[in-house]
Amino acid sequence: TARLVIASEIIALLLGMAVGVIGAVRQYSAFDYTATGIAFTMFSMPLFCVALVIKSLGINVNDWLEKVGLGRWLTTAGPPGEGFNGSLGHQIYQYTGAFILPTICLVSIQFALYSRFQRASMLDVLNADYVRTAQAKGISQARVVFRHAYRNALIPIATVSALNFGSLVGGAVITETVFGWQGMGKLLVDSINHLEPYMVLGFMMTTAVFIIAFNLIADILYAFLDPRIRLD
Repeated sequence: TARLVIASEIIALLLGMAVGVIGAVRQYSAFDYTATGIAFTMFSMPLFCVALVIKSLGINVNDWLEKVGLGRWLTTAGPPGEGFNGSLGHQIYQYTGAFILPTICLVSIQFALYSRFQRASMLDVLNADYVRTAQAKGISQARVVFRHAYRNALIPIATVSALNFGSLVGGAVITETVFGWQGMGKLLVDSINHLEPYMVLGFMMTTAVFIIAFNLIADILYAFLDPRIRLD
């Protein structure tokens, strides 16, 4: 679960921030409209529906790969690490195939959230007086965006990513169930089915500890991103 959640969070953050910044800089462009439409579509879909669609697409892709002689690379059921053999390169190849589908499933929802928040935050900063002053002085657009605006636009993302960690772990419950992973999510489902309250309580407490830890990290990041904020 940790490997899946961390990989999904990193990819979603990088992709969402990049798309959000480009959408803000090129406001009302074709790219902005396309990214907005994709984000709203993914954000409005329930996670179990996204997981089933991605799993179905993965099966179809495997059928095509098998026809061209590449084998069934994408693992649609079962966690990574089961039945891997061969050279190190081949094991990495298999491991990557096992990670792709569930990672895409979690990234799709997180990407939609992060891209919208990053775009809104970036637009707010780009309309600030100090940014307009920098533009009036003839500073290049790239320098204005990445030197003066981007850092301040990261503060809302730090808040959202920390608060969103709990929902990401909750999303792993559905993802692990659909793709057959043996992680915390699958453990929670099995514990509920077998009426094991202490295991469910342990899951909730573990999730709460991670949420608190990530919020503390977000508070520390505030001081780094904005010098006006101090940790006193």
